[in-house]
Amino acid sequence: MQSKFIVFEGIDGSGQSTQAKLLADYLMSHDISVWLTKEPTLESEAGQRIKKILKGELPAPADPLEMQRLYVEDRRHHVNKIQGRLATGDWVISDRYLLSTIAYGAGMGGDYQQLIEMNQGFPVPDLVFYLDLDPKLAMERIHGRGRGQEFFEYEDKLRRIREIYLRLRDNYPNIKTIDGSKSIEEVSSMVRNLLMLD
Repeated sequence: MQSKFIVFEGIDGSGQSTQAKLLADYLMSHDISVWLTKEPTLESEAGQRIKKILKGELPAPADPLEMQRLYVEDRRHHVNKIQGRLATGDWVISDRYLLSTIAYGAGMGGDYQQLIEMNQGFPVPDLVFYLDLDPKLAMERIHGRGRGQEFFEYEDKLRRIREIYLRLRDNYPNIKTIDGSKSIEEVSSMVRNLLMLD
C-alpha cells in the first residue's frame, strides 16, 4: 500500500493528539509502517523556543507573525524528515501542520493572507482530519487534564482560532471535518471509515 501523509488539526482540546496516536496504532496493527510526529517539534532551535513560550518560560513576541515565523522555521526542518520517511514507504501521521500556523496566527491577530503566503511551498498532505469542537467544551476538557493552561488555551482565543479553521476549509484540499464532540471511539471509527481501512 502506498505511503500517505495524514495530518490531524483542531483547536486545543479537540482530541487531535489522541486521534493521531489511535490511527497510528491501528495502522501498525495492520502491519503498516508508521511515523507518528507532531508540531512544534523539539528537534530545532525554533521548536524548542516555541515550547518555552507556550509554557510561559519565555515571553511571547508582541507581533503574532513573529511567533508563527518560528513555526515555519521549525516546519522546514520537520518537512525534510517527513519527506525522508515517505520516500522509504512509511505512512506519516502528524499532530498539527501548516493549518495550525495559519489558524493560530490569524486568530491571534496576524494577517491571514500573509500567513498563507508564509506557508506556501510545503508538501500538501494526502488527507487532513479537522476535529471541530466548540471552544466551551474544549476548555472543559483542558481543565479536566489537571494541569495549567498554556498560551493559547483560553476560550476567547480558541473561539477566534476556530473561526479561522472553518474559513480555511474552503481554501485547502483534502480536509475532512469530523465532529470533535463525539466520543473518542466514535471519532476514531469515523477516521478509519474516511480512510476506508475497515
